[in-house]
Amino acid sequence: RYGQVKRMMQELMEQRSQLLSGTLPKDQLVRLRKEVTGKMDYGNKILALDLVVRDEDENILDPDRSSVISLFQAHRRAAQTLSQRIQEETVRPLLALHPELDVPCARGCDMSGVPQSPQQREPGCGTHGAASPSHNLYLCVRNFVCHIGEEAQLFMALYDPGEQRIISENYVIRWASTGVPQDIELLNNLKVVFT
Repeated sequence: RYGQVKRMMQELMEQRSQLLSGTLPKDQLVRLRKEVTGKMDYGNKILALDLVVRDEDENILDPDRSSVISLFQAHRRAAQTLSQRIQEETVRPLLALHPELDVPCARGCDMSGVPQSPQQREPGCGTHGAASPSHNLYLCVRNFVCHIGEEAQLFMALYDPGEQRIISENYVIRWASTGVPQDIELLNNLKVVFT
């Protein structure tokens, strides 16, 4: 690991010099910037550091200016990209040494990390648990801190990131300007079950 990280750091320093030189054409600059940020994210993953969430231009996303959903989607894309790269780098040397090996992916992916349809998968590979899971979520709201000085409504719902839509009804809490529920009888009794 040390050698791998050292080599990556040396490559990053060389690429940083190229970026700062200002002599690269725009297309090469964009390509190099993507490569550098990809290496940095990969190095962070190897070292078990935090995953940095970036936009399409490789800029770090500002959590104060981005919605929770867009941050989640960007984080999921970045995590999938890194996992795919790690899988490829793990399997590629093995296949180069032993091309006769057939290494099926247990999660129903081909060697590039692209998900396969159930018809394309190996028999018995990744087909376990195909039924739709059923879960319930019990939520008990004890406090909501927000100093706005006027009445507010707090909406809560379940969101499916795969389909990018809300999948439950809204649960609404009406909050008074004093910082407690408008219906004082609901104090410490704000409960809901999402199914």
